[in-house]
Parts: sequence; structure tokens; C-alpha cells
Amino acid sequence: MHTIDWGRAELTEHSYRSFAADGRNGEMILFVNSGNWGVYWSFMDRAGIWSMAQELRWPWGATYETPQPVRICYPNVMLKDGAVYFCGVSDIKEPKQAWRDFKRELTGKEWDYDFRRLFYIRAPNIRDGLFGSWVEVASREDTCGWISPGDLWVDDEARVHLVWQERAIDERLRPKFFPAARQSYSIRYARLRNDEVQFRRTLVIAEEGGRNQAPRSCRRPRGSRSRRTSGCSWCTTWVAGLRRARRFPRTGCSRFFPTARRQRR
Repeated sequence: MHTIDWGRAELTEHSYRSFAADGRNGEMILFVNSGNWGVYWSFMDRAGIWSMAQELRWPWGATYETPQPVRICYPNVMLKDGAVYFCGVSDIKEPKQAWRDFKRELTGKEWDYDFRRLFYIRAPNIRDGLFGSWVEVASREDTCGWISPGDLWVDDEARVHLVWQERAIDERLRPKFFPAARQSYSIRYARLRNDEVQFRRTLVIAEEGGRNQAPRSCRRPRGSRSRRTSGCSWCTTWVAGLRRARRFPRTGCSRFFPTARRQRR
């Protein structure tokens, strides 16, 4: 039986939990959201011993009308050779009062949550218990859009590859708050190293006024065949939804994923 000392963490029936394992090294890490201020984590070493839980504080939303912690949910987490990589999306009650009031008139509900900002953080050596600073990778804050984490992978050169989905706007709010904004659905990619974004790319985009298609899935395939595929294999599923679809050519993927053909999991 595995036993963890969660200390001051508040564990509830609706706590968000994230788990990652490094099978090669026999190590695991478990995250549990606790309250509005942070997430608690516990690390299991090769001896099967879990550390006492420690708290990782959420990024601070200093630019909101009412500054507050930015709770992060639905993360992709990876544990590799003692390093922990964590990337998730903001999940807080609508922070803009005008938008919150407008949505309440539409839905009759007092609450509405935003999923508009993508954050990343890394612990180079989790045994030390030290995480770096939060990095905001993407945002759809200006037009009340939507972001959903897709996948996270770290290659053998310690470069972090992220993919996620974006919707540009909340169409319910467009006529009143941003009438000139155009809708789009896309799959985005970013590469980071040493906690800095090296570059970003739009892998696939469906734009308003085009064909009735939209990209929906962005996960790297697992298994032996994925070891030989190029970067475009991140984008796997299309569904009816919106309009023009634009895909980067397969022959060009090596420019965005230069080591994709030789990487191994």
C-alpha cells in the first residue's frame, strides 16, 4: 500500500489530480489541486518512498480587474530523469465583470469559468523540491476565447514540445464586445528550452468563412509507428465544425520538429 502525508492539503471529492510516471527509472509523481492558491505534489523515488507533500503556488493574475491566483487545471505532466514538466490551462471564474454580467443574462447562472490562458512550469530536479517560474505560453484573453491542453513531450536534448487547441472567440459576446473579431479553430505548437519559448507555430487552422471543418485532437501517437512519423502526427482528428482548413505540408514538418525522426520514447 502506498501512503502519502498530504500535510495541509485540502483533499475533497472534487479535487483535480494529475499523475505521471517514469517507468525506466521507477519513479512517479502525483499532483492534487488544493483550494485556490496552489497544487500539492508528492514524489515517489526508486525505493518506493513518497515524499511529504509540498505546495506549488499558482501563477498570479496581476492584470485582472481583481488580482487573484490563476488556478491551473487539465494539465499535461511528464516526469523524466528526475525533472518534472507541467502545462495546463487557467480555470477560474470569469474575471471580467462586464463579461460575467452578460453571460449571467444569457445563461441565468451565477458562475462561468474561463479556459483562456496556457501556463507551463518545470522542476529541473524534483528531489530538490524547487520549481522555476510560470511561463505563459498562449492566451485568448482579449476575445474571451478558449484553450485546451493537448500534449507535452520532452526530447533527448531537453527541449519541451507542447501542442494545444484554441478557439479564437466566444461568439455569444462578439456583437457587443468585439464585433470585428473573426472566429477560428486551430492547433498550436510551441517549443521551449530552459523555461523560455523558442518559437510558436500554427499547425492547423480553420477560419471563419471557409469549409465546414475544424481540428479537434492534438496528441502525439504512441507506439512503435510513431517513432517514424513527422511532426504533423500531432494533429490527428478533424470534425465538422467550422470552415477553412489549412495544414502545413508534411514535407515541411522537419522545420518545426527537427529531431522528430530520431527521437525515442
